[in-house]
Amino acid sequence: MPFSRRQFFRSMTAVAGALSGRAADRPKRYMIVRSVRPEDMEMPLDAFNSWITPIEHFFVRSHMSRPTVDLASWRLDVQGEVSSPLKLTMDELKKLAVVEVVSVLECA
Repeated sequence: MPFSRRQFFRSMTAVAGALSGRAADRPKRYMIVRSVRPEDMEMPLDAFNSWITPIEHFFVRSHMSRPTVDLASWRLDVQGEVSSPLKLTMDELKKLAVVEVVSVLECA
């Protein structure tokens, strides 16, 4: 069954929260908490001392509650306009190489 765009992004939100041992799991410290549920946190202005924002200071904007995911049965189904469709478990995703990209994200 194909994912809608909305379902895909909801799933990726769950995946980001579930990737243990990766940057997504670093604790959010010294953040301004605007809301606990849904999560809404931002970095204080005095922490902007570099042009690269550390992951633990990266803003969090959630418009819904964090989903509960059964990782034993969860699969990422990559299909559509791809040369090789595949399904990956969470363990298989964790084994993939970690890639860091310096980029710009502008939130309006």
